[in-house]
Amino acid sequence: MPAKKPIPHVKPAGLELRDGRPCWRPSPTLRKAGWGRLDLKDHKRDWCSIGAAFDIAEAINRAVAIWRLDPTAPLPELVAPIAPAASSIATAPKAVSPAKVTRQIGPLIDLFLADPAPHGIVLKPNSISHYRSNLNVFIRSLAACRIEEPARSKLTREEIERLALDVRRQDIELLRGPKPGEIDHVTYVGVVYKHLLATRTKHVANAVHRTASAFLAWCVRSRNVLTANPCDLVKRVQAPGRRVEWSHEELAAFVAAADALGVPSIGDAAILARDLAWNRQDVLAIRWADLDPTRRTITGVERIKTGTVMGDVDLMPPAERRILQIIARWRAIGRELPAMLIAQTSAGGSNGGGKAAIGQGWGYAGFRHNFLRCRTEAAKTVPTIAKKNFQDLRDTGITDMWNAGLTCEEIAMRSGHRGSIASIEAILKKHYINPNQRRIDAVWDKLRTHHKAREQAAPPSAANVA
Repeated sequence: MPAKKPIPHVKPAGLELRDGRPCWRPSPTLRKAGWGRLDLKDHKRDWCSIGAAFDIAEAINRAVAIWRLDPTAPLPELVAPIAPAASSIATAPKAVSPAKVTRQIGPLIDLFLADPAPHGIVLKPNSISHYRSNLNVFIRSLAACRIEEPARSKLTREEIERLALDVRRQDIELLRGPKPGEIDHVTYVGVVYKHLLATRTKHVANAVHRTASAFLAWCVRSRNVLTANPCDLVKRVQAPGRRVEWSHEELAAFVAAADALGVPSIGDAAILARDLAWNRQDVLAIRWADLDPTRRTITGVERIKTGTVMGDVDLMPPAERRILQIIARWRAIGRELPAMLIAQTSAGGSNGGGKAAIGQGWGYAGFRHNFLRCRTEAAKTVPTIAKKNFQDLRDTGITDMWNAGLTCEEIAMRSGHRGSIASIEAILKKHYINPNQRRIDAVWDKLRTHHKAREQAAPPSAANVA
């Protein structure tokens, strides 16, 4: 068995993993100030995975940083059970006078990430982690852009990190747009965006710019430290959506590789992702309690990213057959069904190894590592799978539904997309839908049927133009 990869993070201050029972424990100084210990569990009161524990501990540390900066600042509800008694807990975004808040970029970012609902919508931990990552990229790029070429291209990673620390100490005024008549003003958000287009992909550049725009809009609306969002002056380059599908042969080879490598639950997740058109987080969050075996439906699952609670979602035959195989697999090793539908049935390839991993759900790092193992093995027989990712299975499921004749509204009922019909349709057509010839022919057949009916209803004198 290959050596287990180390977790690619620096453990946050205060985080204790305690053999699968993670908690956040304050330092002696914080304990004296009134901070308490918090067991890290999810909304269903189960112990968090290692990845989720890292994210929650980092969120707590951001709240502590805000409290140290301003003990009167509202803190996120996450820390309500452990914060000092005199602390105020934010239940909604509140405007704060500029006199009570720092104008430094770094602390403002910390406040933004700690706001429970910076857009009026409560963010999930995954979204907060995504925002934090994008803003780190933005700060490093801004630090590099303040250095002229050719010195910029010679910067080492350590030098960029040092410059980024300096940027975090700068006044937010550094990022403002030009004032009326100010011709020579450098709008750094535009400079950073051009730098990212030159050094990263369009997708990354746009994602970072969107997050920076959300942060600066929050600075305008909730903190009153800017008068306008400078990102509104930058026109983003539209990147084409990734539309890649898995073939039947690729999926079959992948599932066979997962079975051969002793991690059949990775294959289980792939089949369900294609069948349900769900992403990785939502598939891995399915519990046996969510499954109604008599009606063959999954019901009441809450989407990790948006919080949307799914209604009854019928399973199609491939997923039904795979679930029967999962049940048989647990019976064969003499164990009862675990809490999670997608769970490890052997110690090999697990997050932490050892017998304790059997029956546990997958964390991000362990799942990704074993997904790549299975993909590499499957590529030996089906080379085209080498560049496919797990999200492409969701794309494939959505495209299958479209080609089966479902409308965008009907697809969203299964895939979990939310918003107006127009916005859902725009998302699906950009990122997912690849119409096949059968769907195209069906469109023309509908049009011919319509014209034929109109021709029959028209008076004889107008039949030639009806």
